[in-house]
Amino acid sequence: MLREKLKDVLDNWQSAKKEAFSGHRLGRVIRNELVQEIENIASTKESAFVLKGSIGAGNWADVPWISILHSAITQTTQGGVYPVYLFCADGSGVYLSLNQGTTKLKEKFGTRGARHEAKKNADSLSPYCELLLTQKGWTKGPLDLKAKTITGKSYEEPNVVAKFYPVGSIPSEQELVSDLDSLLSVYENIAHDYPLNSEVLVEEPKEEYVVFKNNVNTNAAPLNQIFYGPPGTGKTYHTIEAAVQAAEPDFYASLDIVAEVGATEIQRDSLTKKYQSLTDAGRIRFVTFHQSYGYEEFVEGLSAKTEGGQITYYEKEGVFKALCEKAKDYQETKTTDEKDDFDTLWGRFLNSLSELEEGVRVDTVRTFFRVTDVDNNTIRFEKDKGESTHSLSVKTLKAIFNGERVINGGLNPYYSALIKHLEQLAHSKTEVKTERQNYVLVIDEINRGNISKIFGELITLIEPSKRKGAQEPLEVILPYSGDTFSVPDNLYIIGTMNTADRSLAMMDTALRRRFEFKEMMPNPALFADKEVKGINLSKLLDTLNKRIEVLYDREHTLGHAFLFSVFNEVDEGKAFIELQSAFKNKIIPLLEEYFYEDWSKIRLVLGDSLKQDERLQFLQRTEDFHSELFGPEHGLELYEDCKVTYSFKPSGEGTVWQNPTAFKTIYAKDSE
Repeated sequence: MLREKLKDVLDNWQSAKKEAFSGHRLGRVIRNELVQEIENIASTKESAFVLKGSIGAGNWADVPWISILHSAITQTTQGGVYPVYLFCADGSGVYLSLNQGTTKLKEKFGTRGARHEAKKNADSLSPYCELLLTQKGWTKGPLDLKAKTITGKSYEEPNVVAKFYPVGSIPSEQELVSDLDSLLSVYENIAHDYPLNSEVLVEEPKEEYVVFKNNVNTNAAPLNQIFYGPPGTGKTYHTIEAAVQAAEPDFYASLDIVAEVGATEIQRDSLTKKYQSLTDAGRIRFVTFHQSYGYEEFVEGLSAKTEGGQITYYEKEGVFKALCEKAKDYQETKTTDEKDDFDTLWGRFLNSLSELEEGVRVDTVRTFFRVTDVDNNTIRFEKDKGESTHSLSVKTLKAIFNGERVINGGLNPYYSALIKHLEQLAHSKTEVKTERQNYVLVIDEINRGNISKIFGELITLIEPSKRKGAQEPLEVILPYSGDTFSVPDNLYIIGTMNTADRSLAMMDTALRRRFEFKEMMPNPALFADKEVKGINLSKLLDTLNKRIEVLYDREHTLGHAFLFSVFNEVDEGKAFIELQSAFKNKIIPLLEEYFYEDWSKIRLVLGDSLKQDERLQFLQRTEDFHSELFGPEHGLELYEDCKVTYSFKPSGEGTVWQNPTAFKTIYAKDSE
């Protein structure tokens, strides 16, 4: 209910700001639960609205808010007009306001000019609000949000029309719904006249907003995606942001990262810390594919170990299967009795086992046995009579406990007795609440592995529509364990692919069809035309890549990361040293690999063919005449009289490598 959610925020806002920001419950209430309640009301309208809630970007905001944007008017809270719920900074109440974004106005008119423009805009929109102002509680003029920050105060003066709900007397659900419906009708009338009001309602560049229509989040991260591009374009770098976005979408939304600009230094630091914490919690796993990587390491296989001088074999889960099984435990938000939660009871059993040297006694109907050790997936026990050690499977025990499997005869008495023992460890009337959590598997260099060999029959199961929890879920029987297996819909797969290693066209068709591919190409503009000793880094990288694209292809161009160490160095002298190092240790070895030591092409890439002054050329030409090598009577039938070879000039004091002009003339003529 809308009323309950609004009251929840007002009652707890002050205390919440004294607690840790990341992952706080109120963030979920504002960004998800309240947004959904408002969407349910807004869905009765003809228009589709973009909704977003915010409690701050990495830190608690002074004034939390929930905005409702009409795509025909604006797509950002930084400009245009839109309805918004604004919570007072002191928790004294909440406004439902038709308000304006002032960021773009300040950029265009300055702070003082923006205030004037906002008031002029509010006056021009007043005719739309005349009927609304005849109803109880609706007023014009500035708001009193009790704000202490500039950002919080920026919402007060731009108000067009608003209604205030004090914390102690929030109206009924019916009145709240009626008020929102009335304001949305006004908003739709304004949108209908657009672009008549285009001077007021400025549409801004599209931003990342959560769009709800028919209760579906249309901006969710894709379940399967691959970042591909040449080396050094930041593919692995971007997997950190993508992984956090998939695993913790609420946290990611709270950072307010602008897609076109990318994460700021502070936002990147927050992403990195969150990524590390999720990795430590086992919710993000990182693997690298290679030529010898196979199904056994990825899904499951047999592993051997020696016990008492004898070799024994056991089933070993791969990284993908293990992560899938863990994700299934957190696929939905639920509350269960503790006696029905295997993980809680099994954890208590292992604790008691670690404290008892003689093992844990488990009673059966007629006798007992003693669990002495648990290793990987194996439970070892000894019967009350006899000295031999027997074993059970943890995985099978959990499946029987959850009612997913039945064992008849054989080991059934031991499994049944152990399950009964676990149930006795439960605390009476204690419930265990499980929140849905997303899990992420990052696969670096995904194209370097044999996809058919690694995924096997599971290539079908990773399709979004075939996931467990989707409309058309599929299951398979695994070959080694015989287990029934499926891939849950809360497991995200993120891959990286270096196009210089293998062409995208050569990728497994089955893989290409099931993944969304996001191209990441070199971006010289990131250097913002920074110059080092007169060398323009943007022009330098752009020119090198244009030549490589002509002589080879665009998949083998040079990424901007090769020159980031140069760009980030503040001291110009040290930056030039970094540039020399990048060329000698990174760029040139890569060019030698690309062109198979075809020095004539390497010379073209470096622009030596355009340099009239040989002192500015990086390569030196050597001619070995055959007559000098073998004598005039060598008798060799050759087309040339001499062998021409190229080699890089030596480095050191006073050499071409320490001459900034040599680097500048890669993209500019000698005379420039």
